[in-house]
Amino acid sequence: MSDKDIDGIFCLNAAVATAATAAVDAAQLTGKIKVGTLEISKVALEQIQNGKIEFLINEQPYLDGYYGVLFAYHYVKLGLAPVGMVHTGPSVVDKKNVEKIVAVFEKYPNVVGSQ
Repeated sequence: MSDKDIDGIFCLNAAVATAATAAVDAAQLTGKIKVGTLEISKVALEQIQNGKIEFLINEQPYLDGYYGVLFAYHYVKLGLAPVGMVHTGPSVVDKKNVEKIVAVFEKYPNVVGSQ
């Protein structure tokens, strides 16, 4: 509240982002200070839907483990492996795609983040 030049908060995880949105609300600066975060959670998705969080960056850790096992299996079984880098993220979630991510989150709990 003492620094009037602050117009955004970037958080390292969804729990801290939730605390940041509460602080912005308490300071009566909702809509004036934008909040963004790393990590995905059910609460963070809800806060994107209701405009309290602008965006989150989903690091997609599920794919890290999934692809590691898949590639190892294919290499041992078939001798196949990716030729280049395989990107597992990050993906940005915002108002434009939040509904799709919420649908995945509801169908496959804990695959894309914490409850």
